[in-house]
Amino acid sequence: MLDYLIVFLIMIVFVKENSRRAYKFSIILGIIMIINLVLYSILIELIKFRFEPFNGFKPETDVVMLRYALIGAAIITSLLIALMRRLFIRALFRGDQSIKNINGLLVLSSQMTYCLCEAIAIYGLLLFLYAGSSLDFYLFLVLCLVLLGIYFPRYSNWEVWIRQVEERVTETY
Repeated sequence: MLDYLIVFLIMIVFVKENSRRAYKFSIILGIIMIINLVLYSILIELIKFRFEPFNGFKPETDVVMLRYALIGAAIITSLLIALMRRLFIRALFRGDQSIKNINGLLVLSSQMTYCLCEAIAIYGLLLFLYAGSSLDFYLFLVLCLVLLGIYFPRYSNWEVWIRQVEERVTETY
């Protein structure tokens, strides 16, 4: 997740005025997250290959409660993504919003979505390391990818929101 922070700090400097550039940064962040997911999958396959048969680091314990807890955490995280996106969109339309802040809010919204989606995949990674079932990881990964597909930024949406905010700002002046 340090890679997100570095790219985000670069974004603060370069994308304040340009919505197209901000959108490209947002896409770059998404690509970085997808690369991280691929690296997690490779890590799991390497662990399975190296420690065959891999039964987890705590195979003798009952993992049912942990599995349910992480499924609950994934559901809560999914709801948190939806709530957070609504709050960011609502923040766009506050009266005190300047045009310069719009791009930053849109990129920040995308970055937060990516981080929360990746957290769901990390839940699966932790469950795999604890219990040894790669199916657990891949189920969480599928949920992560579904949420990513739903909430991946679309420039057409960004254009509509920016246009609406610009109209609102010009009406107030």
